[in-house]
Amino acid sequence: MMKRNFYFTDLLRKKDSDAFVYIIGLIFMPLFALCWYIASRAGLIPDFCVFRALTGIYCPGCGGTRAFLLLFRGDILQSLIYHPFIAYAVVLGIVFYTSQTVRFISRGRSKGLHMRPMYLIAGGALLLLNWAVKNLLLLIWNIKLIN
Repeated sequence: MMKRNFYFTDLLRKKDSDAFVYIIGLIFMPLFALCWYIASRAGLIPDFCVFRALTGIYCPGCGGTRAFLLLFRGDILQSLIYHPFIAYAVVLGIVFYTSQTVRFISRGRSKGLHMRPMYLIAGGALLLLNWAVKNLLLLIWNIKLIN
């Protein structure tokens, strides 16, 4: 019987960074979702931001959970108001995982989205810009985008 060579394992042997990101995400995303679900059902996740309670200003992640829930309910505009980084990360994740799945199934005949440092830099810039704008609106004009 002839031994079949799997394209994905070849990529892992060659230390293809996208294959590693793909497999790490496939392992940790469901684990994170399960832990989040169990913790929320057990009442272990506070319904307020500890950072905001201590400092009076928004943390860089304030509104992220609500933005995530709003995005999956289809309220894209409201989700972007709460936290634009969430929509950015979800769209980037969907494009990455879809294109990489096609790449693995086609055994490399189709190119997948390659994770580049620029995507992380853009995400970090979006995160910081969102944080700065929300806090400027709060501190200067007392406009609360998030309750």
